[in-house]
Amino acid sequence: MITSLILALFVSFVSSKGCNLPPSAWCSSPEIAELCQVKDACKRYLYPAANAPNVNIDIHYESLCPDSINFIIGQATRAYNNVGSIMNLTLYPFGKANITENPDGSTTYKCQHGPLECEGNLIENCALNLLSESKGFPYVSCVSRQIKGRYTSYMSYLICGNKLKIDVDKLFECSHSSKGMELQKAVAEKTDNLDPPMTSVPWIVVNGVHTEDLQREALNDLTGLVCNTYTGSDKPKACKNIYNVTFE
Repeated sequence: MITSLILALFVSFVSSKGCNLPPSAWCSSPEIAELCQVKDACKRYLYPAANAPNVNIDIHYESLCPDSINFIIGQATRAYNNVGSIMNLTLYPFGKANITENPDGSTTYKCQHGPLECEGNLIENCALNLLSESKGFPYVSCVSRQIKGRYTSYMSYLICGNKLKIDVDKLFECSHSSKGMELQKAVAEKTDNLDPPMTSVPWIVVNGVHTEDLQREALNDLTGLVCNTYTGSDKPKACKNIYNVTFE
């Protein structure tokens, strides 16, 4: 009887402080625990989940494909900026291209949007492999944005190299080297081994899985997909807006 009375008084006190959620929800996230003034009491429930693994997002794309460009400068860049701390983002520039080893030892590389796309795939793949994680994706995003803005591919590489303080000559050298082609072949193999097989670009894989539903969610709201897939409690602030919870 006394215990029930104390609990009722405590619930009444918490509600008066702006927490209108039931007690069962007080430990559902650090933000809610703080709002309901039970942060210390909820530590034992929240702390273990704080070490959850990041969400793995793989993007298979083509450097000059309009849909790929729109996704990279839109959903992918937004997710990178807002939930990058809980996401491992990996890009694979190849798409529906084809690499053929000829009898004479030469290599033929054909891309859906022509030779300039092949060159772009090589340069962006070199950037993703040679640059630090903090510069690899930002460079690809920047280049995609410049191309979207009607700059030529070559000018886009230079503009973004200057903007991000990247030595683009090293990227050009890599793209015309045997190392650059070996890196591209590795991406081609990864693409060819997708299960299910890729049928369009961009092609999104979440934690090693591709489904039509995941693809649709990623194209519409990659940030929300990452937030909802992540199992930890230490979600970035951007994830707050994903849930339909109203605090009064």
